[in-house]
Order: sequence, then structure tokens, then C-alpha cells
Amino acid sequence: MTLQQDKPLLLIDTTDVRVAEFSLPPGQAGERHYHSNVSEYCYCLEGILSVTLEGGPRKTLSRGERQLIPAGVPHQVTNTGEVSCRYLVVQGIGAFDFIPLTGEYDARNEF
Repeated sequence: MTLQQDKPLLLIDTTDVRVAEFSLPPGQAGERHYHSNVSEYCYCLEGILSVTLEGGPRKTLSRGERQLIPAGVPHQVTNTGEVSCRYLVVQGIGAFDFIPLTGEYDARNEF
């Protein structure tokens, strides 16, 4: 797995709510991180998106499926499919923060 710093297309960015569209090529992973103040939902738009939460199993999402990520829970997303995936991240209600966790994480293993 290769770490990819995907750049979002911000659709909504207010003081309380943030909605962004991300894209990941096959075999790429977003940075392992957490948000101290906001929960988020990941909605898979196309492709396959795996979401790994610390302390829980990895969930693989297909088009139309979603995963809740509670505030304060370290997590990482990975494209485990063979084509690019696109997904929405909906965060809120509250102030957005992004707290990276050091080191690349191989999402094939548990936290």
C-alpha cells in the first residue's frame, strides 16, 4: 500500500459542516489521522473504499454504502479495488481539525 495525500474538492466548508469529494487510485491510502471535534461519514461514490477504524474491523464500502467515523477515533481509508474510487466525506457538526498520526500505516493489518 502506498500513502497518498489526496486533495479534496471542497463542496461545503462552513464553521460547522464540511463536505468534500476525494479520489484515490488503486492501492493508495489516505493518511492515518483523527478529528478531535467532529464525526464524519464516508460515502462511497464509485469503486471500492476500505475504512479502518482503530479498535474495530475494516469495513469495505461499495457504491452507495457509508461508514460513520466517530470523533476522536483514528482511521484510514484505502482503495482496495482495481479501479480509482471516489468518495464523499461529510463532517460536522463542529469545528474541523485534522490530526495526522505519524508513520505510514499498512491498512491490510489492524491498528
